[in-house]
Amino acid sequence: MVAAAHDEGAPSPADFWGKVVTVSGTCPDGATPTKGQTFVVSGQRVWPELCPHAREAIFALISRIEDDEVHTSEPARVLDNDHRIMMEVHKGPADERRVA
Repeated sequence: MVAAAHDEGAPSPADFWGKVVTVSGTCPDGATPTKGQTFVVSGQRVWPELCPHAREAIFALISRIEDDEVHTSEPARVLDNDHRIMMEVHKGPADERRVA
């Protein structure tokens, strides 16, 4: 996951990382994430690109837990008329062993 993100140009290290847990529906504005897809957040971008609604949910969550020492992992959700997406978002560099 991390290597693939770096291959696409993501700077190191990743600030947050995550995994798409569930998806239903289709995004009308971009690439709909797929169940099991992993991602990293680095340099104020999500790698690989996710739909704008997923990115918005990820960054809203990050703004809440960024400085929180207790909550280092939280779910991010997109619930609208077009799609429903549940993602796990974790603070800190990704560890390949934890996401496999």
